[in-house]
Amino acid sequence: MAMGYAGACSDVVEQRCVQEQCPNEFQALLDTIRSVEPMTLESFAKENEYSWDYNDYNLDDKTIHTLQFALDILKKAFQEKTGLILELGYHDKENDGDRYDDVDGVIWYVSGVWIRTEAGKKWEEEIIHARWVMLG
Repeated sequence: MAMGYAGACSDVVEQRCVQEQCPNEFQALLDTIRSVEPMTLESFAKENEYSWDYNDYNLDDKTIHTLQFALDILKKAFQEKTGLILELGYHDKENDGDRYDDVDGVIWYVSGVWIRTEAGKKWEEEIIHARWVMLG
């Protein structure tokens, strides 16, 4: 099968925003990550993005669960504080992307940002949010 680029988009917030809104939970996540040598937030985000398919650290299930639990606590606190749903991701602009990408490294995705207009609500069963890339 041929390889090619596919478009991706999301609403994102800067890490600073996550830290400011949930400083204790963010620090607890960092502390948990740092307890797994030599893991960093960046490497944790990368593993998390790929659902631990690679598990470069050969971690046991208990350690992965502990890491995920710390992230879940942060996500819950962020949602309670902001009303937004937070997810952690990772993008390697140099190896997997393009120089025009808006993100590189750790990504903090948010959802729950947009609401449909009355017309959009009426026709939401017929509307598909489509994305594509173009070459040219």
